[in-house]
Amino acid sequence: MADDVDLRCLVVCEGSSDFAFISGLGAHIAEISKKTFEAKLLEPKVDATSGEYSKFGWSNIESWCQQHGLYGKKAIDPYLVFCDADFLLIHLDTDVAQEIMIGGQEFEGSYKSRRDWCKKAINSWLGFTRMRPDVKYLLPTFQIETWLLATYDQSRFPNDTEIENSDYERYEQVEAMLIEKGYVKDNAKPERMYKEFTMYNENPLYLTRLLKFENTARERCRELDRFLNFYESSFVD
Repeated sequence: MADDVDLRCLVVCEGSSDFAFISGLGAHIAEISKKTFEAKLLEPKVDATSGEYSKFGWSNIESWCQQHGLYGKKAIDPYLVFCDADFLLIHLDTDVAQEIMIGGQEFEGSYKSRRDWCKKAINSWLGFTRMRPDVKYLLPTFQIETWLLATYDQSRFPNDTEIENSDYERYEQVEAMLIEKGYVKDNAKPERMYKEFTMYNENPLYLTRLLKFENTARERCRELDRFLNFYESSFVD
């Protein structure tokens, strides 16, 4: 596939709202770098008729990895070749660390070790003993909405005096805090935010706000900084 795209990635993520951040941040860094970028969503799938995205959580990420890993019936390479993609990005929020068993063991670490646990889990699902250079992981702690929370000063939230202003990955009640700020609730699960690609992509309180306060959020979220550093280095000639 010959074209003029400088960097193309395939994405498997938990939800369409996550893809809004992943693709939007990539396009943002590409624009700054005067490069071209394209993100193609493999999962969750979008219905061609309704335009709605299928439900896809962490257990679906596990199943997809097992099906496309070293011991699965499918493979990653044909996707990369057919789409002329530079890499595959697998996203998983680390709030699910306690639900993931590895070798019969449960997660017992601190918030700082959530990422390593989930990375180890994905490696086991894929059958990897070491990372492939064309497969990348995005593992936000506590979840990708933490990046959005990090665009607000922590002093605006109650009962947070023990939280260091520079480390928002310590927060666990991320969605409750954002709902308190006026973000839309999910009617089916009032304690959770309503999440949908178009809202995250077009409403100024979501991706637009994250881009506006990108530097502040990067200082407060290690995984966001790591992710954007990867994008930036990928556009270097």
